[in-house]
Amino acid sequence: MRLPRVFRFGDKNSQKEISSPQEELSLDQLVPDRVPIAECPERFEVVVAGLVSAVEHVTMDNNCKFIAVLDDDSGSTLRLVWLGRGAIPGLSPGRPLKARGTVQKKTEGLTMMDPSYTILNRRGS
Repeated sequence: MRLPRVFRFGDKNSQKEISSPQEELSLDQLVPDRVPIAECPERFEVVVAGLVSAVEHVTMDNNCKFIAVLDDDSGSTLRLVWLGRGAIPGLSPGRPLKARGTVQKKTEGLTMMDPSYTILNRRGS
């Protein structure tokens, strides 16, 4: 049995990449405990998964934040915001991502601040 390759960045935010030459898996198979974005309760910690549709680096008044927009098959999107981060290695549009954090409704839409995350590989192990 081959163990996955694991990469970690920081204490709270971790990144994990799993490699295997198997068939492509669905998000439900990769993250069975995920909550569809459209069904996320506000102010509760949840696990979501989907594809990153956009990323943005914002700098204002010597502060920076990294924003990723996550889409899933529920038809809703979720903004993931990391404060003080200029970039997250490996996080780019089209990549599947799992995130854990508390969902808030803001003027920009559903938002999760400083979530823990795992960059997924859709190939099974």
